[in-house]
Amino acid sequence: MQLGQRKIQSINNQSDANAIACNVAWNEAFGSVAREAPWNCLKALATLPQLVVPVTATNPNNPNIPSTATVWTPGTSYAVNAYVTYAGYLYQCLIANVASTNFASDLTKGYWFQTNLFSASYLGPLPGNTVPASEWAYAYALPSDFITLIELNNNNVWGGGATAWGTAGSQGASHEIFQNALYTNQTFANIKYVQYQPDTTKYDALFTDALTLKLAAIIATDLRKDDATLSLRLKQEYKQVLSEARTKNAGEDKLRRYNIVSESRFIRSRWRSTNG
Repeated sequence: MQLGQRKIQSINNQSDANAIACNVAWNEAFGSVAREAPWNCLKALATLPQLVVPVTATNPNNPNIPSTATVWTPGTSYAVNAYVTYAGYLYQCLIANVASTNFASDLTKGYWFQTNLFSASYLGPLPGNTVPASEWAYAYALPSDFITLIELNNNNVWGGGATAWGTAGSQGASHEIFQNALYTNQTFANIKYVQYQPDTTKYDALFTDALTLKLAAIIATDLRKDDATLSLRLKQEYKQVLSEARTKNAGEDKLRRYNIVSESRFIRSRWRSTNG
């Protein structure tokens, strides 16, 4: 309708040029608009599982690693004396077990002990599940519908704001995202994120307006077979609508009030002291 074209009767109609154009450009348009703001209509929560980072069962500093060594994998049954590699180190099984989702937990239970793989740390393996050369201790698998991150462990990290910096890790940042994984030095990862949401009935009206204009701008020239004049005009309209939508979206996102009493370390210590 934004392009003066006839209305699509079925988005899956392969003989309708309008439907085909919308289908082809949909993911690009949605992904672009979804990353523009922490849209309330697209927010989702998730507790991320630790990612099993693949490492080879060889090490140039110690070529005598058993050929039977495999990469530790959650849900796998391991017999006594089995060898596994995890985060660049070699472990031998002390107690037969079925691997949980967290290697550190199994290690604490005494299922494994580190054996004859060279370690750069004289204090034993470093905490975490990434390879020794990594600047981050932990890697977590992102949800398959992940678009962009809003909060990590109740800390706002949207847009690289002040709260996203100075806590840990590379260049003062609290985390890093690449290759569908979140890397951080934090021992757990509860996130709030913008998700890919194919159910259009859940969209906010202003988000829908922005997405419609973005999609129209992408497909305008192809469908109308003209110069880019209309496409450029739609892009300008998109920027204006996007600005209005982001302002309204932010207005509905209320800040949590800071409670000076409940947040006081002194008050909390009084409740937890031995003398009551």
